[in-house]
Amino acid sequence: DSITVQDPGGGNPSTQAANLLKKIRGQRQVTVSVQGIGSTESANWVSGSANLIAAKASMAAAGVTHVSIMLGTNDAIHGPFSSAVYQTNMLSLVNDLVGAGYTVILNYSPYCEPGSAGSVTTTEAMCDALQGYQTVIDGICNGTTILQGDKLAYRYFAEFQSESTDGIHPNATGGASLALLWATAIDRALNPAPAGTGGRLFINRTFSGV
Repeated sequence: DSITVQDPGGGNPSTQAANLLKKIRGQRQVTVSVQGIGSTESANWVSGSANLIAAKASMAAAGVTHVSIMLGTNDAIHGPFSSAVYQTNMLSLVNDLVGAGYTVILNYSPYCEPGSAGSVTTTEAMCDALQGYQTVIDGICNGTTILQGDKLAYRYFAEFQSESTDGIHPNATGGASLALLWATAIDRALNPAPAGTGGRLFINRTFSGV
């Protein structure tokens, strides 16, 4: 959605996260293909949707191997839609990507501050919906083809609301913070540290952000 693709200053969070992934361990080649579309919700990305078909074509051309997804903010704003509806849509999206050979990484959506955000009035019900979607994400992740990404963005932006422009979208500082949260979580998901070690190095990953 717009949180993943909007450039608040310094580049969009997806591109910033990719740049950080190159640096975390060194000797890592990372290419990013940003496929997010502003104002979209999970229903706009189900299997067979025009958005997903176009994204998969672009990702195939870029040699993408891993797809990092953060969807849910607009499900909460436009509905809020139930966790059951969100789960159905996300399973359709994720299963399509896994079937096409991608490894999927799922991230929690940031906190939405109740109040006015431009033309949108955010509510406590939206916050409740976002927290329900977190449970859905936890249940979808399987540790192999569907990995757990960032789980801290909601709590982080609830505490540091000054890093948002309107209670929903990050400002330049918030964009950098979100990118760091994503990069750290993705690195951890792809490099689980065996007991007594510092982790394993991987190279030549190509990511897409939705």
